[in-house]
Amino acid sequence: MLRVGSQVLGIDFVSPNGILPINHPGGPRHTVGPLNLVFEYFWEQIMSLVARSHKSVLHTLLRATASAGLLAVSLPATLAGCSSSDSGNGGNGGGGGADPGTGDKTGLQVYLKLDESSIGAGPKDTAGKVTATYGAVKPTVSVTAATVTFANPAALEFKGTETVEIPASDNLKWTGTESYSMSLWAFPKAMPPANNFAALLSNNPGGENGNYCGIYIHSAGTWSFESNGYFRPNPEVLSASPVVLNKWQHIVIVNNAMAGSQTIYVDGVPGSTVLARANANCESSATFSIGAKDGDGYVGLIDDVRIYGQALTEAQVKELKDGAENITP
Repeated sequence: MLRVGSQVLGIDFVSPNGILPINHPGGPRHTVGPLNLVFEYFWEQIMSLVARSHKSVLHTLLRATASAGLLAVSLPATLAGCSSSDSGNGGNGGGGGADPGTGDKTGLQVYLKLDESSIGAGPKDTAGKVTATYGAVKPTVSVTAATVTFANPAALEFKGTETVEIPASDNLKWTGTESYSMSLWAFPKAMPPANNFAALLSNNPGGENGNYCGIYIHSAGTWSFESNGYFRPNPEVLSASPVVLNKWQHIVIVNNAMAGSQTIYVDGVPGSTVLARANANCESSATFSIGAKDGDGYVGLIDDVRIYGQALTEAQVKELKDGAENITP
């Protein structure tokens, strides 16, 4: 038996007719493909998606192997009316929600332009996958004559306690074997107090070892790629250049799980890279907060926040820095 979340998935090999049924109590059976074509793919998908919801696992299998054939699948009754369209993809997914993470974890997962002309219910997610909201204390809209190229000069201003909240989802959690990247523009107006940090984008659940990640201003006065929890091995990657106040800077952090490297870019230039780090897993169930997290408040402007479920290349980072709406795949 294979357990997926709270569900148990029964897998029975039946011969001599070659049928491979996936039996889940209560639900219709579906035939999705010839056994000889899907056998290898089936196991790869189960192993790679087992940590996600049973809905995501079964829909990925159905979508990839759909054709007349010999693989019989039994779905839970709650999924009987569902189709593969319930799962989003890397570019443009369905609407947001508290936990939309049932689609493709690669590609663009969040894109908050933060160009709203006024503070309403929450900023729009151009990626179409999450429903972001403002925190208890809302940031204010700031329109500045930026020295960088923005499609819209509006940005959000934070003064240490204001936040934008991005709901937690499985698509925004990464194990030590999964890659991710985060990008934003920042116009810091003040450094954090001595021996403190400022969180620009973080999902720290609180405490020191919460398997969180994010973009920070370090107490040393540099930009920081935080992950792992503070007291774990190599919890941060620091930029080579210091934070500059009252100036727009483009910050990107990239965790490349395949290469075993974590890199922070400042204005398109890789400022620091750690190789063969233990890991940079980011599996916190907390929301991603923009502007402050766990008492680490940021003072300044933030604009154009993006989160990717992939390791961006240096060329892609430079495209974002140069104002590209969409990066080259």
